[in-house]
Amino acid sequence: DFVAFNGRPNQYMDAPIRVKVGDRVRFWVVSAGPTHPSHFHVVGEQFDTVYLGAPPGTPIRGVQTFTVPAGGGMVFELICDVPGEFPFVNHGFGHGQKGAIGILVVEP
Repeated sequence: DFVAFNGRPNQYMDAPIRVKVGDRVRFWVVSAGPTHPSHFHVVGEQFDTVYLGAPPGTPIRGVQTFTVPAGGGMVFELICDVPGEFPFVNHGFGHGQKGAIGILVVEP
C-alpha cells in the first residue's frame, strides 16, 4: 500500500531535508524490496557521484537517475550549487503517490 523513504510515507514532505548552498549531500538508498527496485532521482539536480555499494569503490559520475535493485543499496552524492526546493523521488510507476517523495531544501 505504501512506498517510503526511511519507513514513513511522505515524511520528507512534512519535514524536508534542509542544507546550505555548497553543501555536499549524501543519500544512502536501500531498496528493501522484496521485488520493487527504487529509481532514485532528485528533480533539478545531478548526482556527481553514485557508488554501487559502500564507498570507496568505482563511482559512476554525472547521472540524474539510477536504479537500486530490490535488496540492493547505493550511495548518491551531489553538491547543492543553487538555492531552491528540489523534490526527490522514486521514479517507479506510482511510487511517489504511495509516499516515496520528499523535498530537499537548499538555503542560501
